[in-house]
Amino acid sequence: MTNNFEKIVNYLIDKHHFNTLDVSKDLDIQHEQVLEVIKLIQSIGDYLMLTERCLENWNLTQLGKSLMEHCVKQGDHNNSNNLIKNKLKQDIDMEMYFNLNIIQNGGKLDDNEKLLLYEFKKYIEKSTVKCIEGEVLKDESLSDLNIEYSISENMLKEDRWKTAKILPYNFDGMGQKIQVGNLHYLTEIINNVRQILLEIGFTEENCEDFIENPFLTNNMMLITNPDVENSYIVNTKLKNNILNEVSPKIKNIKKTNNGTTDINKLKPVIRNNLNNNLSKLLNKAAVDSKYPLNKFVIGKVLFSGKTDFLHLAEFHVLKILVLDTQLNFSNIIGLLDVIFKKLNIENIEYKPAYSPLSVPTLETICYHYGMDQWIRIGKSGIIRQEILKSMNLQNNLVGLVLTINLERVAMIKKDAVDIREVL
Repeated sequence: MTNNFEKIVNYLIDKHHFNTLDVSKDLDIQHEQVLEVIKLIQSIGDYLMLTERCLENWNLTQLGKSLMEHCVKQGDHNNSNNLIKNKLKQDIDMEMYFNLNIIQNGGKLDDNEKLLLYEFKKYIEKSTVKCIEGEVLKDESLSDLNIEYSISENMLKEDRWKTAKILPYNFDGMGQKIQVGNLHYLTEIINNVRQILLEIGFTEENCEDFIENPFLTNNMMLITNPDVENSYIVNTKLKNNILNEVSPKIKNIKKTNNGTTDINKLKPVIRNNLNNNLSKLLNKAAVDSKYPLNKFVIGKVLFSGKTDFLHLAEFHVLKILVLDTQLNFSNIIGLLDVIFKKLNIENIEYKPAYSPLSVPTLETICYHYGMDQWIRIGKSGIIRQEILKSMNLQNNLVGLVLTINLERVAMIKKDAVDIREVL
């Protein structure tokens, strides 16, 4: 039995008639705790006769509280000739000060005109408070009331359970909410990266076409020697209408850019990169002609190569595309620095690399303390101008493409020495 419970019970016996707001004010106990004790006593037996009330009270707003604090600091409010100015440089007379002081101390002001004036000036606001008024029916029984919340070992040993009032269990009440289940660690990393890019002004595009044609994508992106050795080939053929639709584009690109892939060898594979999505974004940008363009795609890719502590057969890739005029290599480094800084990943370095999509190209590497080595986590670069021309984009546009392996980012964040630990 708590001290507050004993204080409230003694107060009820002494006053006989009570209001929970008065109990809270006189005993300096929060009103919610008073209500809890009253309802607790009522659930045990017919000790109290209760009536619920809704009372309207006037309270000082934040502006009114600031005004009163400023008045106390600026002068002696007991001097009736003293005029005090608030922070807003508006005059406040002593009548207003004393009226607001009454409201602040929980008193009642009967002058409705003054109340409406103070409400109009945003000094006070009306609030509704639910309280309970009651009367004690059994003084003697209430004084001997011994409430226990549950049966304990000491109660059984001391035989106190024979006289104690034990609260009944409420089987219909809601139990304590327990946190069950969490997002997978890799999913959290992907969500964090997505949120970072959305916050800095990027728009996400859906990653479609899990089964695609690498020859179509590679010819559109001017990759003359597509690597399909590490791809999962789907044993089927594309429909003729698809070939007829893309053949003119492929032939035109082959004539102007020395494409080398035979159109008759088109076979679908499970995607091992997001170049197909990049090609679609560039084609859409050429049609819409809305710049600057800030897009990103997050998708899963598959490789048929061997897996080890750094390589997986299935992993997630982030592809970022930026199209605008007057872009340069420093924009790539700046964007990467922002992303990794928000992910709290340090010791990032960049070194020259090769990519058929971009010239120049840099490789992003990060130092892994647990493995004591540098790990490659992505490539970035400026898209080749001939690729942009083949997509019928404006000549003054510059394209930036950034690629990041999200499993390796999760590996560094988790300090895992094997990439399979993040799965």
